[in-house]
Amino acid sequence: MLKKIDHTLLGTAYHTRLQSIFHFSMADYYKPGRTHFGCLKVINDDLIHVGSGHDLHKHKEVDILCYVVDGTLTHAVKGDGVKTLVEGDMYYMMAGQGIEHAEVNWGETSVRLLQLWFSPAKKNKEPGVAYATFNNVHDRNKWVCLGSRVTTSAIFEMNQAVEVFICELEVKQDIEFNVKKDEQAYLVQIKGQARINDVELAEKDGLEIYEEKIRLIALRPSLFIIVVMDKEHI
Repeated sequence: MLKKIDHTLLGTAYHTRLQSIFHFSMADYYKPGRTHFGCLKVINDDLIHVGSGHDLHKHKEVDILCYVVDGTLTHAVKGDGVKTLVEGDMYYMMAGQGIEHAEVNWGETSVRLLQLWFSPAKKNKEPGVAYATFNNVHDRNKWVCLGSRVTTSAIFEMNQAVEVFICELEVKQDIEFNVKKDEQAYLVQIKGQARINDVELAEKDGLEIYEEKIRLIALRPSLFIIVVMDKEHI
């Protein structure tokens, strides 16, 4: 089963420093039935304006995967230095017992970020952060495993029973993904436009997938991220 999530119907926030689209309930946006997707608590599509960002703030008992879609982001972690991240760069941060960080746009254009927050499988862990780059030049038209607790080829070892994949698909190319029996997945069309089985997605749309094999056809150059996990039984 597929369920399209039209991004124009999602929660939004507009501030002088940033604009956000919330796939799940966040801040002042609350929608019953859209508070999480398994252990996936947050998907925020943020646009940070020049000279703005998130000042130093603290997280605890949440794990965050952040992907830079466009622009240049300065990411500072208290006690762990400062990194400059550009398009295709990402970090995975386990807040655990507590971690403080800041995300600021000191560049010349807006920064677009995709943030995914997960409930940790094990709590009270030592905090930490790891960085990586998705080499979309060499990794086009195939799935690349960004994070997993079990897949040894994953870029990040995660603290959840999930797998996270990314794919950049050139126009008119197609690729398949199998969401197996007793599994569910959440996909975001980060860039472009695509047809997935009989569903058409625009940029920033989401898609819930339950126990179904999907075929993705890029109608425009596309970038996808998908999070796969065991199906919730309610």
